Amino acid sequence: MSTTKTKADTCDLFLEPVALRKYSVFDTAHANEIFRIGYKAAMNSKAELLKMVQ
Repeated sequence: MSTTKTKADTCDLFLEPVALRKYSVFDTAHANEIFRIGYKAAMNSKAELLKMVQ
């Protein structure tokens, strides 16, 4: 059985903002907030992400 943890272990970079833990995958009522949290996490990792593509 495949789990998120197992899949995350195969990634070069896995962003998992703590703030997203209070939301479910199907919580569409908070989609804008979920997007904002994910975007902020990606921007905070921008330098690391850019190193990976160069």
